Amino acid sequence: MRAILLPVLLLVAGCPIGNDKYPKPSELTPDWLVEGPKVLAMRADPPEVPPGGTATFSSLVAAPGEGSLRLWLACPPDRALPGGLGCDPTDPDAFIGIEGVLPPTYEVPTGILDDVDPDDAFDGIYVTSQLTLVPEEYLQAGDLDPSTIDPRELRTATKRLVVSDSPTPNHNPEVAAWTVDGIEVDPASTVQLDPGQTYEIGVWLTDGSIEFYQHRNLDGDLEERVEAPYLKWYADSGTILSEASLYPYLTTRWTSPQAGDAPSSGSLWVVVRDRRGGTAWSVLRWTSP
Repeated sequence: MRAILLPVLLLVAGCPIGNDKYPKPSELTPDWLVEGPKVLAMRADPPEVPPGGTATFSSLVAAPGEGSLRLWLACPPDRALPGGLGCDPTDPDAFIGIEGVLPPTYEVPTGILDDVDPDDAFDGIYVTSQLTLVPEEYLQAGDLDPSTIDPRELRTATKRLVVSDSPTPNHNPEVAAWTVDGIEVDPASTVQLDPGQTYEIGVWLTDGSIEFYQHRNLDGDLEERVEAPYLKWYADSGTILSEASLYPYLTTRWTSPQAGDAPSSGSLWVVVRDRRGGTAWSVLRWTSP
């Protein structure tokens, strides 16, 4: 498996940028628009663990197409690549799993905080996790031929797992339901919407999603804080009028495609982050008559 990852990550690192062959920022599609395979979020469960704890990772990938392998690495600070750019694919301990095949699970070393200042141990250190999407078409009998890889078809993302001695460790938020113009919608259903209309799209979070926690301020004193999650919205068609929301405002406005325009069905995604590393997501599927 490490032989598969090494050429993938080397190709990603070597992709040229900043010349006239590539689109200018003004020519790029908006961040909220999903036009192809896109890593929208990564999640560690739990998002904050003590030494000796275990976290399992998962991802939200929109429009995955024919399918791809979701390969995961994880590494403590002293074994991460410089600048937090990920993990060394040649590290024999970095590979932690393949999502959907071998659950990506990281076991935190018991002594990871032994040489860390107590204040820093309270605040936490970061373990780097890394996700790489490899299209299945490139895999042949378990081996990857680097000469066949188109770097534009690869997606790589990283996330930090907090390891701490905090008495109030973080937990992931959870999405309880969607709303359309204030009416609750079951996330498991497909909602019928009129074409060319603007709707207020929102979500409700579970009661335990907004946590109180202890924070050490710049003076070294402990203070109690409350989370203020922020939301990112995504769609594969139509127009999102505001791609971000900040708690307690959990809505956005989205205009559905005009009648006769393709497609007449699609998806909306929301990603909720609590600023301490906690993550949740949900998808709402819609159709027009």
